[in-house]
Amino acid sequence: MNDSKLMTLDELSKYLKKCKRTILRYEEAGLIPARLDMPGRQALWHRQTIDDFIDAIKEKTERRVELGRPSKAFNNMQRRVAEAAGVMHG
Repeated sequence: MNDSKLMTLDELSKYLKKCKRTILRYEEAGLIPARLDMPGRQALWHRQTIDDFIDAIKEKTERRVELGRPSKAFNNMQRRVAEAAGVMHG
């Protein structure tokens, strides 16, 4: 996939391996970057924005694991985003 690609809800759902309803709940709760609302078009997300967001969560996760505080250091929002990004290890 091209990093500058715009993804539909279906594509984002497949990309994050989460159902569409979960993606919309994550968005509503501020757990993923907001969509682009295009006049007369469906909601779209920039893949690069999603990737950058996931990378930031991964980096934060790795730093906290290095400090030996992986579970205590996360609040519920960060934990759910990390799970969505596939970076939680039990």
